[in-house]
Amino acid sequence: MKKTRLPRVRRAGQAGVTLIEMMIVLVVIGVATGAATLGLGALGRNDAAEQEARRLATAIGLAVDDALISGASRAVIWDAQGYRIGDADRHLLADGITLARADGTDAGLALSAEATNPAVDFVLQGDAALWRVSFDGLSASVAPGDAP
Repeated sequence: MKKTRLPRVRRAGQAGVTLIEMMIVLVVIGVATGAATLGLGALGRNDAAEQEARRLATAIGLAVDDALISGASRAVIWDAQGYRIGDADRHLLADGITLARADGTDAGLALSAEATNPAVDFVLQGDAALWRVSFDGLSASVAPGDAP
C-alpha cells in the first residue's frame, strides 16, 4: 500500500505571533510602565524639607541602634542650619530648610545605651511645607506638620 502525502499548504503571511514576539512585547510594556510609575512617584517627592526630615529620622534611628549595640551613648547636637550625631560629620541642611526642636528649647539630646531616651519632636520647615520628626525614645518617625 502506497502512502500518500498531503500537500503542504503555504500561507500568504503569518497567521499569528510567536511566543518570543509576545514575550518581547510584554517586556517592553513592563519597562515602560515601570518607568512611568517611577516618574510619577518622583513628581510628588521634590520637597526638600521632607527629604531632610526623613534623613534626620534615619540618622537618629541608626544612632540609637549603635548606642544599644556598642553600649556607648551618642549625642544629637543641632542648630537651625544642621545637626551632628555622635562623632559623625555635621550635616548641613538644604538651602531654605530650618531645624528646631518642637518645644522651642535648644537642649541637646543624649541617646543612651539603656534605652531610656526622652521623647523629642523636631520640626523642619521649608518653603513648601513643615515636617515633624517624632522620636519616641527608640525610633523616629516622620509626618507632615502644621502649615507654616
